[in-house]
Amino acid sequence: MDISLQKYTGTSQQQRLLDDYHLADLTYTGSPQKVVAKLAHDHDRDLILVFQADQLVGAFCLHQHAGPVRGHGYALMAMQQLPAYVRQQYPQIKRLILAVNHANLPAQHLYQRAGFQDTGWRPVGSLGVQWVLIKVL
Repeated sequence: MDISLQKYTGTSQQQRLLDDYHLADLTYTGSPQKVVAKLAHDHDRDLILVFQADQLVGAFCLHQHAGPVRGHGYALMAMQQLPAYVRQQYPQIKRLILAVNHANLPAQHLYQRAGFQDTGWRPVGSLGVQWVLIKVL
């Protein structure tokens, strides 16, 4: 299955697709429509649309800069708390698997410090080679 990524630029076609795109569960995320509302005032973010053929199948917000909270250890603390949270909230899940871009050395280091192990699997995604890491719960 091939997917493609496209930056949201506000074309009428993109807007129609977003108008018809609805997430079933907004518990842990904001809607792409909310990201669009912030784009005019926040030039540090972009909305990236995910397509399978001509169908919009996903979207995510890409922040271009680190922001004022980077470097305080929040990401490591969150990753260290994640296993206990998942065990409590999702007892059926027995392992965490994530993919990180081969060029994202800070994230690789963070995940390894949080106890994730490199599986050696290197799939190629739309942005290049990915490292697949695992943490058994």
